[in-house]
Amino acid sequence: MAKQPERKYLLGSVFLRWLLIGIAALLLLHLIGQFILRVVGTDNIFLQELIWRFNVDLELNVPTWYSSFLASSAGLLAFFTAHYYKKKNQIASKRLWLFMGFGLMAIAVDEVASFHELFLQTAHVAADFGDGQSYVQNAWLLLLPLIIIIGALVMYLLYKGLPKKTFHRIVVAAAVYLSGALVVEYLSIPVDTESLIYNLVLTPLEEGLEMLGLWLILRALVLHIIDHHPSVVDAIENQG
Repeated sequence: MAKQPERKYLLGSVFLRWLLIGIAALLLLHLIGQFILRVVGTDNIFLQELIWRFNVDLELNVPTWYSSFLASSAGLLAFFTAHYYKKKNQIASKRLWLFMGFGLMAIAVDEVASFHELFLQTAHVAADFGDGQSYVQNAWLLLLPLIIIIGALVMYLLYKGLPKKTFHRIVVAAAVYLSGALVVEYLSIPVDTESLIYNLVLTPLEEGLEMLGLWLILRALVLHIIDHHPSVVDAIENQG
């Protein structure tokens, strides 16, 4: 009986370990590609196109797909968890997990469709900031109060509706994700996008933190199921 928790955890740990290796591999491929492109130099069109497909700063490539995959996997897991709250006194919990599922799916779609870029560009133009960006004249500052309000409301709902361990794990995950999506991106505003520090340091740091944050959210949901829905894990393992 003492080995049972370890057996259950193995199901999620192997899956999570390989996803984490995937993040590390993508960041390494980005760094290698940017080093070849910007330090060594190459005129090979095929190699340049291949490097583009692993550039974490660009859209419609492998890193974009992987980030969307992480977010959508977490979203599906949240929907899956909501399915197991069926009693009348569990309606609030069910709605909370559905809310989390839709939120994560929205992140997955945004990773591919870049709706946040559209909103930022619209706010930038509406504020008449001109062609360039700076720490002062930046659309992020206009949206920051709204982000803080929505974030605080979401965290309050999660605090009230989730088990303590699950909530703490999600808080850490959100902090890691936002440190990349907001903090590092904001610090990168005045940096030349063709410079080595931007492509070899800031960009992989920003995108790496975002992917790690999504991975941590997925990990939090996996551990929640293992801790609070052991029968689900048993059913999956028995099928395997």
